[in-house]
Amino acid sequence: MNKKKIIFIAISLVVVAVLVVSAISIVNAVNNNKQKNALVDELNEINELTSSMNMDEIKAKLDSRVTSGEYLPVEDALKEYLSDVMNVVDEMVQISQEEELTEILSADNYASDGPDFVATKEYIATKVAQLETIKSRVEELTTNEKIMTYIEAKNVKNKYKKVYEELATSDTSETENEASEAIDDLISMLNKSNEILDFLKENQNDWEIQGKNIVFSTDELVTKYNQYLNELN
Repeated sequence: MNKKKIIFIAISLVVVAVLVVSAISIVNAVNNNKQKNALVDELNEINELTSSMNMDEIKAKLDSRVTSGEYLPVEDALKEYLSDVMNVVDEMVQISQEEELTEILSADNYASDGPDFVATKEYIATKVAQLETIKSRVEELTTNEKIMTYIEAKNVKNKYKKVYEELATSDTSETENEASEAIDDLISMLNKSNEILDFLKENQNDWEIQGKNIVFSTDELVTKYNQYLNELN
């Protein structure tokens, strides 16, 4: 598969993470309430960390608490939601960075798993299923209804539910669309790769690996193979 395009998709997923987190993090600390201001500052720091996708530092922030008393459940709910978002995004990025993904259409893989490509096709099916599940989870997590369930599970006064709602909910439709598009791009690449493997399987007697290159027996097959590759770019 095209490594540059996979890297581009991975970057897109990181951008999505930044958009999701910043949607609930970038708030002006104008309230005189020290607890609320501490929470706002904490969310903004998490947003800054998300830009670099330093998962260890992000996780440390999400596991820590800066508030107490009646603001603590609000912080708990916000960080539980962010933890779920970051887990999904990290899962997406991890898949996009798997070495097997970039080696699907390599000469080495053709030689080791061809001509039937049983292991590779199983890998593709597994990744597509994982990505479809992740896409559904992203679509759910970016709805205000889902976001509010985190605070509704806490035993807090309406005043603090409103604080949570102020900090957490926003129009996430654009973010959801960008996330879905990035995932769809990766799924499309996997499906196109699967088509190429089917093509090679169907014509298994008309190609061979020479060094790091695949060599076909006819120009017609070369043209068809290159057409498949171009559809991935």
